[in-house]
Amino acid sequence: MNSVPSKSYFTSWSTTKQLTVPNSTHSVNYSPDILYKFEEESAIYNYKIGAEAVLDCKNKAYNIFSNADIYQVVTYGSALQSDKAILIYPSFTEKENMYIDLDNELFSPNRVYGCFINIVDNTGEGFEQSISNFVWKLFEILDM
Repeated sequence: MNSVPSKSYFTSWSTTKQLTVPNSTHSVNYSPDILYKFEEESAIYNYKIGAEAVLDCKNKAYNIFSNADIYQVVTYGSALQSDKAILIYPSFTEKENMYIDLDNELFSPNRVYGCFINIVDNTGEGFEQSISNFVWKLFEILDM
């Protein structure tokens, strides 16, 4: 990767959307934290709502890949026909990306990535470097 894509590739919603369940009278409101390459209608997504990736930010450094977080981001990803589901976690050290694979017959997307941002540093320059590292690690996942 030569450069980081434009921030215009990222979208966040100001309101929730309704997720309807086939053959059900119920629906659920949902609002992913961040969407990557979101489109309301596109041939890529059979002229339905879609995004290349769903990113969900968590405020838990020790409880990564909890069942609730996985189900949430996979549900968002499925509703948006996403190829990638990414959970963003704070960390107290520099950490490499991680992932967990799910049964591909039951889940789509079937891989959930964890991307970490080191929130602890003694200097402004160190924290700035942590942010830069996070951006590059995030795009390692998005560019796969």
